[in-house]
Amino acid sequence: MICVIVQYEFVSILLTIAAIITPIVIHIKECGAKDKEYRKSCQRQARNFIIDNDDIYEYMPLCIVAALNKNRRFYRPLYKEFSKLSIDIQKEVIKQCNCRINLTASVEWVRESLDDVIEYIRLNGIFAEENNWVYDMRKYFYMALEYYPTEEYDNRLIDRKYKDYFTVNSMFLGGTIDFCTYCNEYVRCIISQKDSLIISSNPPRPIEYLERVENLKTVGDKDICYWALCIIEVFSEILINMNGNKDIEDDYKTDIQIQTFEDKFYNVCLVLLRLHQLKVREC
Repeated sequence: MICVIVQYEFVSILLTIAAIITPIVIHIKECGAKDKEYRKSCQRQARNFIIDNDDIYEYMPLCIVAALNKNRRFYRPLYKEFSKLSIDIQKEVIKQCNCRINLTASVEWVRESLDDVIEYIRLNGIFAEENNWVYDMRKYFYMALEYYPTEEYDNRLIDRKYKDYFTVNSMFLGGTIDFCTYCNEYVRCIISQKDSLIISSNPPRPIEYLERVENLKTVGDKDICYWALCIIEVFSEILINMNGNKDIEDDYKTDIQIQTFEDKFYNVCLVLLRLHQLKVREC
């Protein structure tokens, strides 16, 4: 009789445990099925987005940066449509495009990297004191997007207007180079290597030289914004090259065709993101 009672109680306990566990197991299976279906839905929507926007491969890096600025108005439709996607679908689009740039939670890296670039320019005497607009570099950086987003951004940076003090083209004495090359060579020869021969030729400081060549004292805010974006991009690249990481560099390779100030702004933000990630890896 006692054995029967014990067996009965044991069976009751098992039934009670089963009654508790069974709904949990069913719930877990249902959640797993829903999660699987959700992932498939994200994959399907991401695939359709890529099909509908065949230029996404080219502009994927800029879309990622633009998506972090949801409070801003977008003018390129692709930026707008990508930013409207849920985070999970955005991540799936990035994955299907084989892009290794991660979506970040905040845009603090823009401010921090911008501060690093401007501080480097200030500490290394890249500009003369009378180039006072440089102190408002942040203002002109953001103004470029706020006031001139749809304006055409022509690539004057490639113009070879600057005297080659650094014998970059050693076969052509007295030749000229573009502004980007001039900045890079100035930093290499004057700041890093302190080349006495080059220093004796007295090359002008890059931003001082830029202001003279481009007549920046007589132009409007739009042109100042143009060159502010250029300067920030060039010196961000210089800082990246000083502490370069090939893996990060490969992640950000793109064939983006810059057409507007909006494109250029987000392209510069992309360079600032590279600089930020280098800094994070060093910490």
